[in-house]
Amino acid sequence: MRRTARNLVFTLSTALALMGIEQPREPGDGRCSDCLYVVVGGNSGRTHLKGVCFVIWGVELDTVFVDHGRIECAAPVYVWAMYSARLSLEELIALGDSMMRRDGRVRRACLEDFRAMLNRLRECAEQSGRKRAVRGIRNMELALRAMREGTDSSQETRTRLALMKYGLPCPEVNYLIRDEKTGRVFLLDMAYPEWKVVVEYDGGHHAGQWLADSERRKRIEDMGWLYVQATKLDLGDEERERELAERVASRIRECNPRLAKLCDRMTMEQVLDRRRR
Repeated sequence: MRRTARNLVFTLSTALALMGIEQPREPGDGRCSDCLYVVVGGNSGRTHLKGVCFVIWGVELDTVFVDHGRIECAAPVYVWAMYSARLSLEELIALGDSMMRRDGRVRRACLEDFRAMLNRLRECAEQSGRKRAVRGIRNMELALRAMREGTDSSQETRTRLALMKYGLPCPEVNYLIRDEKTGRVFLLDMAYPEWKVVVEYDGGHHAGQWLADSERRKRIEDMGWLYVQATKLDLGDEERERELAERVASRIRECNPRLAKLCDRMTMEQVLDRRRR
């Protein structure tokens, strides 16, 4: 930024882009592609800068530097916290997962980082005497219950959450299995090991990749696993998500007919509400 002598600290979609973190799906026109988001401590920090939107954050803040130390951003977990009152619970979970990718080159945080940050925010709220010193704390607490380290894509996260909305338990992510005959190791997107059911998200590939995936699926099934494939066509629509959940449930019932009866669709708040459980 050459239009001001101020030291700007970027956040929200601007910070995500600078740090190479996958963008969440914001509701409506929540994200302006032409706007740079900058965090300030209060209204007094706002100035008139064309193309800059200011986000007020009145509590402590950790920052990181990118672009060889020339640009300062809010730390990933704090960017996530600032999104907590802006995103649906599902997308807040997906954003948290995207910061904890299996690929170390794009991993920016771990679950313990989120928990530590949330504890600090709670302490700030207690010290200020305000239970809601930071908006969205309740969403953060719920999202943390469903976030998982080591995922590979937001669509995998959305698949996992779609299954949970119909009463299926949360599958294990990136579950490792070994073919005892060949010694080959397979990393499953999502798995229910107790029933040997695997759910994998197929993002669509070229013909060569499709052939490799087909051979991989055959080897997994030869090891006794029941395979369910999900695609983008299975997500984003309640009817299709229920059909996907039913395919998974039917596979589970092959192992135990009394298990995996679907319930009516729940919100993520209901899924994660421990009192309901």
